[in-house]
Amino acid sequence: MSEADYREYGKLVYGFQCHMEFKHELVELLIENSEAGLSERSSHRFIQQPELLRNSDYKVMNENLFLFLDKFVIEYLKTAITLQAGFSHIGSRHIGGFF
Repeated sequence: MSEADYREYGKLVYGFQCHMEFKHELVELLIENSEAGLSERSSHRFIQQPELLRNSDYKVMNENLFLFLDKFVIEYLKTAITLQAGFSHIGSRHIGGFF
């Protein structure tokens, strides 16, 4: 994924422009179930055709996605721990028992 593939809207809020965790077996199923729609929309800019989908290397994108998700989980956990520490003096009954 490059910076063009995702956008950070806020802390822990991201938008992605990609199909996550693709591998060739899934691409074949996608093509098999969407072949008519793909050919009908062959002139559309953002609709890739079967040949391009089959020849794409999804390994780098998936590796980058997993790295991103690992970092995201770490950041999320840090945020949750910070929130927990900040609310610990209130007591769990006041905030729905989440902490």
